[in-house]
Amino acid sequence: MKKSRWFSFRIFIAVTVSIAALYLFWQITEEIVLEQEDHLDHFIFDRLRPIVSPEITKLMSSLTLFGSFFFLVPASILLAVIVALKTRNKKLTWLLSLMVVCSPAILFLLKFIFRRNRPLNPVTGSVDGFSFPSGHSFLSFSFFGLLAYLVWHTRLTKPVRLALCILCILIACVTAFSRAYLRVHFASDVVAGFCLSLAWLCFWWWLGKRIVK
Repeated sequence: MKKSRWFSFRIFIAVTVSIAALYLFWQITEEIVLEQEDHLDHFIFDRLRPIVSPEITKLMSSLTLFGSFFFLVPASILLAVIVALKTRNKKLTWLLSLMVVCSPAILFLLKFIFRRNRPLNPVTGSVDGFSFPSGHSFLSFSFFGLLAYLVWHTRLTKPVRLALCILCILIACVTAFSRAYLRVHFASDVVAGFCLSLAWLCFWWWLGKRIVK
């Protein structure tokens, strides 16, 4: 009975986080993207401009790769293989594989729906595609959030697990920040990608609890 109550409490937290994240995502969509009230985005660009330098730009250009398909596709495949070999759980393996396939699909669908143009005058070379939501933000937070969750449930000591989870979160945060720094995304794109990833991870966690035994 105690376990059932705790499980219900976790479900409540997941639902609350999802609703809050989706609400913020919609607020950004309505106020900034659809109504084009982008004053806050340009304000943030103005605050970032003084810290732009060749050294930081080079660093951000390297760190932003953690949210690219060149990194995330092989990393996701490798993660699914490791989980399959370690757990021997076919349902969990298929669930992770399905998440890997569905994540970019929902991202491209949303980009196609909103069709927001990217910022002008990027710090580096121009980037193709639409801007909202940020794919690097959404995919990096989804991947590293999932990785942190899996690491937390390993048999490593608690300090090591905590350190690795914090590292995963920091990598996702820096990756997301790099998109605004490089001016290839508005800050609202990045925050929207983060909100979407929160709701996305909560959904897959709930689905996993129902399917995976």
